[in-house]
Amino acid sequence: MMRERTVEGGAAPQLRFTALDHIVLWVSDLDRAKHFYIEKLGMSLLRERLGPDTGNANPRDPDFRSFVGFGTYRIGLFQRPDIDVPAVNRLSHFALMVDGESLEELRDRLHQIGVETHGREGAPDHPCLYATDPDGHRIQFLVAPER
Repeated sequence: MMRERTVEGGAAPQLRFTALDHIVLWVSDLDRAKHFYIEKLGMSLLRERLGPDTGNANPRDPDFRSFVGFGTYRIGLFQRPDIDVPAVNRLSHFALMVDGESLEELRDRLHQIGVETHGREGAPDHPCLYATDPDGHRIQFLVAPER
């Protein structure tokens, strides 16, 4: 039986994190990724750069990028022609909390918009579903606890 425990910080000074600012996903087709996150999941396009930035000397920085999000949460979608997405996709998954849905309602709504769910559905006290975006990034959809 696996047990979870909270571990106090080590000798390093405690930082006061206030939020996760953003995550960045490498994508193979920026338009396809934007369609998934904006049209299917209902996020907003926050900003984008769609061409070479002549003032940027960092060769790892993509010329084609978009930031999508909801509320204060942002996801960067970065595309570089010289990157093989499956080779750099080292992310296990990221989780999105969904409010006002039962597990069954959430599954039905995702299926209605063409998002297939897979994997475990979580424990009764931790209901969740998993899906995959067009580039294979796993997304965990957590059902928000009742307030």
